[in-house]
Formats: sequence, C-alpha cells, structure tokens
Amino acid sequence: MRGGQTELFDLDRHILTHNLFGVDLSPESVEIAKLALWLKTARTDRPLNDLDANLRRGNSIVSPAPDLPPGLAPEAFDWRAAFPAVFEAGGFDCVVGNPPYIRQEWLGPCKPAFEREFRCYAGTADACLYFIERGLDILRPGGRLGFITSGTFSNANFAAPFRAWLPTAARFLRSVNFGENQPFADAEMVFPTISILEKTPAAASGTSTFRAYFMRGAIPDSIADAVDVDGIDCDTSALTRPEWRFQSAAVTDLFDRIMACGLPLDEVVAGHIYYGVKTGLNEAFVIDQATRDRLVAADPTCAPLLRKMLRGEDLRPWYQTDEGNWLIVMPSGFTRKSSELTEEATAWAWLSAHYPALSAHLAQFEKAARKRSDQGAFWWELRSCDYYPAFDQPKTFWPDIAKLPRFSYNEDGAYVNDKGFIISVSAEENWLLALLQNRVQWFCISQLCVPLRLRGGLWQSQCKKQFIERLRIPDMSDDERTALSSAALAATAVARERYTLHEKVRHRLLADFGSPKRKVEVTAKSGQHQESAPEHRTLNPPLAQTGGFASPSLNNRLTEWWTLDFAAFRSELRKALKAEIPVKERADWEAALAEWQRQHADLTTRLIAIETNIDDRVCRLFNLTDSDRLLLADHSRHAMIDYPFGAV
Repeated sequence: MRGGQTELFDLDRHILTHNLFGVDLSPESVEIAKLALWLKTARTDRPLNDLDANLRRGNSIVSPAPDLPPGLAPEAFDWRAAFPAVFEAGGFDCVVGNPPYIRQEWLGPCKPAFEREFRCYAGTADACLYFIERGLDILRPGGRLGFITSGTFSNANFAAPFRAWLPTAARFLRSVNFGENQPFADAEMVFPTISILEKTPAAASGTSTFRAYFMRGAIPDSIADAVDVDGIDCDTSALTRPEWRFQSAAVTDLFDRIMACGLPLDEVVAGHIYYGVKTGLNEAFVIDQATRDRLVAADPTCAPLLRKMLRGEDLRPWYQTDEGNWLIVMPSGFTRKSSELTEEATAWAWLSAHYPALSAHLAQFEKAARKRSDQGAFWWELRSCDYYPAFDQPKTFWPDIAKLPRFSYNEDGAYVNDKGFIISVSAEENWLLALLQNRVQWFCISQLCVPLRLRGGLWQSQCKKQFIERLRIPDMSDDERTALSSAALAATAVARERYTLHEKVRHRLLADFGSPKRKVEVTAKSGQHQESAPEHRTLNPPLAQTGGFASPSLNNRLTEWWTLDFAAFRSELRKALKAEIPVKERADWEAALAEWQRQHADLTTRLIAIETNIDDRVCRLFNLTDSDRLLLADHSRHAMIDYPFGAV
C-alpha cells in the first residue's frame, strides 16, 4: 500500500529501468549518479534497482572504429548497441546534458574520429558542438534536447559548419543566454547558454519564431518566468545567417541595411589590413626604455633597428599610450641582405662586429630563440613577413579585444604586437578613421564579432581581422571625405593633448611624491599626519621593480586622477605612495588638481562635440532615419554596447 491505495506497479523502478539512461566517461561520475538515484528512490521494503544496464561508462561522442588510437578505443561507446530497445522505438524522447568544458587543444587524439563522424566538425571546434550533434542524432524525430554550454557557437569561426548544419536537423524552441553570469562556480564559460532544441528541421517546423532571453543582471529567481516576461520572439531566419544574433527583426533589418551600403573595408583599402608582429620570444625582442637607451648609448648604429612597440592595451580611441616598449626589428633575410653571408657562424660574427651591443643582448637568449617555430633565416631574426614596411607608413591601429571602438591614427613608424592590427592608409585617407571610430560601426562590430565578457558595464568584442574587414564603407563625395578627415584629425589632436595632460600630471605625482627621499610623517599614537615631531616615524613609498631598477608606481585610481575629489586624491596618495601633502602645500595642490581637472573636462567636452558631429555624419552616410537612430540607441543600451563619447 502507498498513500492508502494499492500499488499496481512500482513507478520508481519502472522509470529507472525503462525510461532513464546515461553515459559518462568518468566511472566515478557513473557511480555517483547511481548512488544519487538510489538515495532518491530507495525503499525499506524493496531491493535497490540494478542500474548497470542504464548508466554506462563510455565516451559519448566517439563511436567504435578499427582505426581508433589504443588509448581511445576502450572508451568508444556504441549507443545503439548499448540501448537497443530505445532505438527500436525510434530513439530517445529527450536528451539533457551539461557537456564537459574541454579546450580543443586537448582533443587531438579524437579529431580524426570527430572528422569522420560529425557534420559540424572543424579543427578548432569546441567539444560541445559534437555533444549537441550526438544528442540530436540519438533523439527520435520530434524529440527534444536541452543543453547548457558556452554560447560561442553563435559567432565563432570554428562553429560555422555547425551553424550551417543545425537548421537542417533541428529548430530552436528556447535560448537563454546567462550573459556575464556563471551558473557553475568551478567552470567558467563564455556566454553560458541554455539551448532547447526540437529534432525537426527548421524549414519543416511551420513555426517562424522562437523565444530568446538575455540576462542583463543577476540570474532571476525563475528563468522560465523571465523568458516569458523579458524574452523576445526571434525570427527563425536568424539561423540562416553567417553569424547568429538572437534579437528583434527590426535590429537585424537595420544591420542588414547598413551592411548593404558601399563596399567592404577590405576592398576599399585593397587588402592592406595586417596582423601585429609575432616575435615568438618577447623577452628577447621586446625591450623597455632603459634597455633601449643603454643599447643606443653603447652603440648608436643600432638605433634604426629599434622601433617603438605598442601592445593591444596601448591602442586607445584616437590615440596610443606610450609605455616605453621597443622592438628589435631584424626581419628574416636582414643579415644575409646586409652582409651577403649565408653561413650562420660568419653571419653572427658580422652582426657582432657591426652591432656589438645588440648582438650581446640577443646572445643571452640564443637557446630559447633557436627553439622558436617562427624564427627568421637565423635565430636572431624575426619571422618572415611581407608587410613589415607597412608599419613604417601612416596607418590606423585597433586592438583585438575592446569594449568600445579604439581605432587610432599613427604616423611615427610604431609597431604593434599580436594583440593589435593595422590598416595601411595614406596621410590623405584620414577620413577612414572617422568612418571606423563611431557608434554605427561599433554596432556592426558587435553584430559581427565574438562577444567575450562584461567589463565596466560594456560587453567586450573580439575584433579580429576577419570581422573588421567586412565593415562597410559607404559611398561619399569628396566634400564629405574632407569633412570627415578634418574631424578625425581634430579628434586625434584633442585626444593626444588630453593624454599629454594625463601623463604630465602622473609624472608630477611621481616626481613630487614617489621619491624615497621624501619623508612622510605620521604620529605613531594617533595616525594623524603632521609636519614634524621627534616621535614621528618615516614611511617610504612602495617600489615597483622594473628592469632591475626600483621605481614608484601609481595605483589605478591615481592613474585616473581626474576622477578624484581632493579628499580622495589625498587618500590615494597615502595608499599608493605612502605620501601625505604637507599642510602648507594643500591649498596649492587642491588648486592645481582643480585646474588640471578643468583642462581635462574642457578637452573631453571638445572631443565629445567632435565625436557627436562624426556620428551624425556617419548616420547620414548610411541613410539612417530618425527612427533608425532611436532604434540603434535603444538596442545599444539593452545590448550593453552604448559606450560614452569622449572615452579615455
């Protein structure tokens, strides 16, 4: 008897033995699953169910085959042989899972099997794509799949075959993107996403929409309610696009109209879009300012081989920061061309004779440099590259990861590392910079690029070359080009002037408060700062070690000094440099900070005005109506890509 009624059959036992199945590569996980089910269904009057036939150990996405590697063959799993009754009935009704998070680099032994078995195969694909395809494969027609995985399949290049294949096999019912939330503390994913799919080809479903929900805040108490209330209906035609964006049809239409204008950027610049420099050994080839100065002092002839080296994080909106890094530029073939020598020993002797300081520096890295897979003709040279001369010419920079557009113009021959890219342009083509550094193009970039993570309330995008080169450049008159060029030059000048101000104040802070000789007097008893007393002790500022020399450093808040009121300014000086402004100097320092902040605000206001003008011009070039602009602004707020004008 149970609940006062006679049991006609044991429901728990029936479900466990006839309806519930599972496979895991880990034998421990299989045993834990059995234990959990036994604890849930155990009864004192019944023996435990034998679950060995239903919960099995095996590799869910590798099928038996004669050519499997020895280490992989024992793990291969044949779903149809393991669960024949299920497949006699047409397959599973429902498949749920949380596939393991495995870097594609670790999948090497499995890739031949994956290439043979999966239509969504790509050499760099995430394993979750194979789990989704396998899950759909073992479903009956009309069955449903529910997985939580990374959401990178929507945009990543490696998922292009997956995006082409999935609509032929299934349709979306629900998509829940967790945004910046991580549902599992021990497994960080990019855009964690719940996908609910039905094994019915999208074209045959007769349904034109599915529900999608993007979490802009914390995980709601009820995801199901949030999907119903705050989700949007997405047109299934989104799945026919090269990249998937689950958004309103109006936003997609706006993007399509922009992308139908003019020509692709790559075509406009005749393919002159290039990657940054890869050295294979930055410790040897990228040097700091002190090392550069020492080498040039010892041997002035090496100066032309040392070029300003920027990093991705140095590339800002309209300008570049200068962190004092330099690149040793000896491209592959440099030594042979300069010396006409081909044998390594004699070529090295020539280099040592002509550039003694530089060769002495590189000699200490010889062992590591020889191991590089991308070295030049000799171990001391950079890899072969056809476009090194482009770095010497006027160019536009941008970084590979950004939460706002960070295009900038450079004419001083600076190089950039592999976290940045360049567009080789002539000095007369500054108008192109304005056509990239604006909100319309940032909207397009957010549609094309792979999203990464939320930073400061804005989503970062992975701005790789293959996405940026697709941006559209609208047709325009010579007068419009001239106007945009003037605006770009003005914005560049103002942004550089503001950066110069930033650096001037930072230098002043370090010069005045960063010296170990400057004493900071604090009463041991009260902790109150005073000017002098016998019982006071002296605190010296913290020192950051750089290149073997001790130097003081500002913290993040002092670096952004224009955001601090005077009380916070003094507090940060104490925190970062263990320094206090003497009482008799405080009025002067407060006035100086206020004046610097006024200058910063004035320059930012000027930059905002220029960017506003550029944005208006670009909107008109793309024929955007007032309603288009309102839609763009509303979408940017909701998508968390609405960066402020005048950003540093």
